[in-house]
Amino acid sequence: MRWSLLVALCGCDQVLHLDPVGSPAKPADALVVDTAADAGPPVCDTGAPVLVDDFNDLTPCAPWGRLAMPTNAIVTQGMGALTMVTNADEGRCDSAVTISLPTGGLIVRVPDVPGGQGSYVTMSSVQMQASMNFNSGLLNIALPGAGQPPVTEVGYVPGDMLYWRLVPDPATKTIAGSYSSDGHTWMSLGNSLHVTNAIPATIDLVLKTGSAAGVPVTTKFTYLLGCS
Repeated sequence: MRWSLLVALCGCDQVLHLDPVGSPAKPADALVVDTAADAGPPVCDTGAPVLVDDFNDLTPCAPWGRLAMPTNAIVTQGMGALTMVTNADEGRCDSAVTISLPTGGLIVRVPDVPGGQGSYVTMSSVQMQASMNFNSGLLNIALPGAGQPPVTEVGYVPGDMLYWRLVPDPATKTIAGSYSSDGHTWMSLGNSLHVTNAIPATIDLVLKTGSAAGVPVTTKFTYLLGCS
């Protein structure tokens, strides 16, 4: 399957024609079987993309982010996947460019999450004051930052929770979390705590994984989309 993607990061518009040629082998310790590999990526229901990454750039976290805290972590990217393998540390991508607020939702596809107590995977934004997390077999929405208690939490269901989404609600100044098996039909996870003052015009973004128990974990991200 071939497609061309438009990446529009605020005032810096860049068109990238990226052609996936396959996907790497599934990590041996992955908890999730990728049941929607042929479903195709989600699209913006309304508006235009403000961020698109199908992880074909060979530089980890590029073009939107930079690799942070790589010690004791192996982070690779290409062929449609951002793969993080960590041991006593965490793999982490931090945004390195200005990203316009994705009013239509910030979506990430996470086909492989680690098993084991203490393992975690996170998509978060300090500016949005929201974090969506897999943690020891549970999926939750919380304030960003280590040790924050979940606002709402449900048991992780492999196959049903391949896609995660954070959507700002200007009326309530909260961020809604939801999940999906196909990136098109969404189930509500709940809302974050109130955002201070107002929903921001731009956001930061963090994707990360690791283990509080200091054991090796492997996580794979295969699609990232932000919609205006």
